[in-house]
Amino acid sequence: MIHGLEIAPSVIEAIAAHGERAYPSEACGVAYGPLGAPAVTEAVALENVQDRYHARDPLRFPRTSRDAFRLDELEHMRLLERLENHRQAGKIIYHSHPDAGAYFSPED
Repeated sequence: MIHGLEIAPSVIEAIAAHGERAYPSEACGVAYGPLGAPAVTEAVALENVQDRYHARDPLRFPRTSRDAFRLDELEHMRLLERLENHRQAGKIIYHSHPDAGAYFSPED
């Protein structure tokens, strides 16, 4: 149990595999499970759109997907609606730190 959540080993494996696939960019996504229960049973990868923001306005968004993440807001909202319709809840927003240690950055 981590912070009151029971995370299935398959979820941890899916998140790790997503991080490997996304490298050298940060992977990001949502892990979820049954509404009202501590179980985290699934993870879904979401698109890291940080590079799009950086390309449009590098002064406001100086970081790229190599050292930052930004969830696609529409994709995230659609996922949350789907989960709610199936009595599921998003419980973890995850992201990787390629070529860096596991730590909480000021943005986290």
